[in-house]
Amino acid sequence: MFDIRGGVTGASATYYRLVSNNISVLASVSVARVEGGYLNATGKIVYATDSFIVFYDIPRGNTFLIGQDFTNPAVSAIPVRITYRVSEDDGFRKFFIRIPDGDAGNMLSMARAACNSIKTLEKACYLTGIIDVWYKSNSSVASSLINSLAVKDIQGIFDIETVGNEITLKIRSASLDGVVMFLSDLNKMLAQQGIEVRGIYAVETSEIIIERGVGSNDAISVIRNLGLEVVGVQERC
Repeated sequence: MFDIRGGVTGASATYYRLVSNNISVLASVSVARVEGGYLNATGKIVYATDSFIVFYDIPRGNTFLIGQDFTNPAVSAIPVRITYRVSEDDGFRKFFIRIPDGDAGNMLSMARAACNSIKTLEKACYLTGIIDVWYKSNSSVASSLINSLAVKDIQGIFDIETVGNEITLKIRSASLDGVVMFLSDLNKMLAQQGIEVRGIYAVETSEIIIERGVGSNDAISVIRNLGLEVVGVQERC
């Protein structure tokens, strides 16, 4: 058992050291400060940097972003303590899937189909990539409104750029459900302002499915039957 205090950096380094040695890890977050109080959670770390941890709360099925402070509005919680419980195999696996570039609606449909193909209750699905939204060149939209939508909807690491008539969303290990919700809300907001969307495209997109209860060969088979490429499997994550 590893008991880590003093911020996210040490937790991230410990996480990568363990998983690089093919050691399975469950993590517990104790008295993490959140808006309006504190929380305790047990689950899996999906992605980690020296500033952020994307955490999957297994019992509740929620994803939240743990950070050092609330200066980044996407941060959901600040941990007081993170505990790693090491086991030989906790049964969780990660599947890394490549999704072809193209229309974002098609990309999300393929990602949703892959996620739904894993028939287990303990499961979470995440996207990494770039989504470009193009709208009529004589229109304008406030970047603050777009960021507010993203903070509300997206669970994971993201960055938004607005240049000319283009909105670029860069995501890393962001919850699939949150990305779907954000694009839906963004379309509604633009429509309410009378802004015509010309196209929404996704590039360099990959999906991570983390699950427990389905064998690797079975999962790979159903994903490949959808026409998607499984580029990696982490048996212990």
